Amino acid sequence: MKLLMPIFMLAIPDFRRRSDRSCFHAVPEMSSSVLQYGSISRFLCCSVLLLVLLEINVSQAQINPDDTFTEELHLTLQESIEIALKQNSGLLDSRLDREIDKLNLEEAEKKFEPKFSVGSSANTSRGSEENVGIDAGITFALPTGSGASISLNADKNITANNSGADSYSVRFTQPLLKGAGLVQGTDSLRLARQTETKNILGFRDRVASLIVQVIKSYYSLIQSNMQVQTNEGALERALKQSNVTQALIKAGRIAQLELTRSQSTIAQRELALLRAKNSRNASTLTLSNLLNLPNDIRLVPREDSLDELSDEEAGSLVDLEASTRQALDNRKDIRDAMFEVENAEVNLLITKNNLLPDLSLNTTVTRNDVAGKTSHSAGLRLSIPLNEPNRKSRLVSAENRLFKARRNLDTNRESIRNEIRRLATNVELSYRVTQLSREARELAERNLSIEQAKFGQGLSSTFEVASSQDELLSAQNAEINDVIAFRNAKLDLHQAMGITLDVWGIEVEEVAP
Repeated sequence: MKLLMPIFMLAIPDFRRRSDRSCFHAVPEMSSSVLQYGSISRFLCCSVLLLVLLEINVSQAQINPDDTFTEELHLTLQESIEIALKQNSGLLDSRLDREIDKLNLEEAEKKFEPKFSVGSSANTSRGSEENVGIDAGITFALPTGSGASISLNADKNITANNSGADSYSVRFTQPLLKGAGLVQGTDSLRLARQTETKNILGFRDRVASLIVQVIKSYYSLIQSNMQVQTNEGALERALKQSNVTQALIKAGRIAQLELTRSQSTIAQRELALLRAKNSRNASTLTLSNLLNLPNDIRLVPREDSLDELSDEEAGSLVDLEASTRQALDNRKDIRDAMFEVENAEVNLLITKNNLLPDLSLNTTVTRNDVAGKTSHSAGLRLSIPLNEPNRKSRLVSAENRLFKARRNLDTNRESIRNEIRRLATNVELSYRVTQLSREARELAERNLSIEQAKFGQGLSSTFEVASSQDELLSAQNAEINDVIAFRNAKLDLHQAMGITLDVWGIEVEEVAP
């Protein structure tokens, strides 16, 4: 570049002088020395440009994107999915989170299990003998969910002369107004089980999302791999056409200028091939990251032809009603919205219950072994708040929460219906586009054959042949892109319906209805 700048600086003034007047009048007015200087400058400029272009071509020829990989690994789509399910780092983290979720549910399920307690005490004071006390108790909430609880206690006092007292008591407590009822007693357990269901649905969605990413990345690798093949075929056709052009030039049937177009087409094909290989490498690295494989392994898809990707049964229309019904049954967002409605309903019941007076029944049976007596007691306790703040606001807030939850559920259902309708239409249109793309590619192949035959008879030019080659390459790439787009459209529809795991035979944790 340092050598080019002085030459261009010398050539530009000469060009400006010539551009002031018509070139037909400028040349005769130049002196012979100026003409000689301009010729030398143009010769040097052309020489340097030629050397630079040769150097660029040599450097490009030395660049091979495939040199970044040390080995190859041929994979089917099913094998890629299996590797991702075993090795994907994000999914491994989700599995660890599921272990914590299960432990949280186990702890919540223990709400109605007995709670044991043991205590001891030692006392001494002036004028009295030392004594040691031991007590044990059991408390548990009744599984009826009515808010009732039972506690059993036993006390043993031991003195220095081994005299003491033993007592036993049983206490039963039952709320009658505030805090009573099945909803109040089992709400925490219900929320824990609901949370576990949400966690399972979330884990299933993460697995399904990973599968979709792997499949799309695998399709992208197929797409880039086939584009490398089509560009290699286009380069091969361009080289053959160049050989035919040179033969016709030698035979004197076409002019020497026709070779320029062939050489330009070869250069374009080489550049397109280099870009296609670079795109293939990028697709390989994307899939390798999802599979958690080393980046120096080049992944090669086994399904690498349009025939293997074709789907003859896809011409049938998508059952919109059945697809929508499946989406409403399987989608996590709709289940979350239904849970929110349930929670709002329970919250409203609890809010109304908490506004009631606190009335509870207590019964106690106590046995004292020293006195040899058993006592019984029963009582009611009533507590009425007189100036409890925010009573009305809490009720209105709970009612508004239920209204919003129901409206949000209706909105989600309508949104899912629209999404399924849009994706189903996209699948049908994508399938029709693939059929048209195939026909366009077949017509482009015929057109190129015709142009090549006409060129051999001197009825066409290299420009027209090159244009037909460009049309064929564009049609081939368009067909590949359209087939992959159709595959991805089906994948998006299955994901929106929530059946990705079922379609690909992946078994994950079951979700209770």
